[in-house]
Amino acid sequence: PWRGEPKYIICPVKFKDEEDHRSSLLNHGFENASGRFVAFLDDDDVVYQHGYKRLINTLLEIEENDLVRAAMAVGGCRIAKTVKEHGNWFIAEKATPFTDGRSRYDLYRDNFIPIHSYVIDRKFVDAEDLFFDNDIVPLEDYDLLLRLAAKYEFDFSNLDTFVCEYRIHDANSLPYYDEASKEQIKKHERAFRMIEDRKKSLACLITVPELIRIGEEEAKVFQVRIHKPVADNPKIIKKVLMSLGDNIYDFFEKYPTIEKRLSDIVHLSWKKVTKKEELPNNDND
Repeated sequence: PWRGEPKYIICPVKFKDEEDHRSSLLNHGFENASGRFVAFLDDDDVVYQHGYKRLINTLLEIEENDLVRAAMAVGGCRIAKTVKEHGNWFIAEKATPFTDGRSRYDLYRDNFIPIHSYVIDRKFVDAEDLFFDNDIVPLEDYDLLLRLAAKYEFDFSNLDTFVCEYRIHDANSLPYYDEASKEQIKKHERAFRMIEDRKKSLACLITVPELIRIGEEEAKVFQVRIHKPVADNPKIIKKVLMSLGDNIYDFFEKYPTIEKRLSDIVHLSWKKVTKKEELPNNDND
């Protein structure tokens, strides 16, 4: 029960039942919301009682401690697979499939942030960036995350704290079940292709510490691949190196500014090293 009278506004919007208007409804929410913090909850999902309070407090603490201002705080999310028996829905099992992602870099690879697992701080986000693209349904929420992650900082410190639950059933807009209709699958494939095209043209601001961390993560992946049985096979090593090289080139192709800066740094460092080697040895130095 509410401890006091909650402040809310109900905004009825009329649409035809057979059409998917979630993106339009989300934009309607953006337009009518007046608070500093914004969050979204689909009618079939669940937010735990501590969820948004935890994320909002995180954003306030970041501001109070004068840290890097985050536009969004992200929490952990479980999934609950449901089954219908005798006309009623029941939870069949719970799982945690969204725990692989840990950073913006992971988000660029694939979405691991469900729409109700985060809170946006509108104090640090330009109003024109807060919209859902009606053309990318049903992946309009991933499109929003990509655009915000390219421009603003996210806080991922609560990923190990589950703040919500994602319910999976045969009426989901995403084709999770084998019985998904051809229309659902077709819409999802179309949206996926549009997301991939968006990634190719999306300009991204990235900090130097994050760039260093990305390099370290790639190095760890490389070390895991080159284990003892593989190290004895030069053909496999060649394939791994070529694959890694392709991934690096594909990554920096999207960020030419970063590529140029790194190139300048490498060339400058090489000049200094070679110049030092050319100096004559002098015991008095």
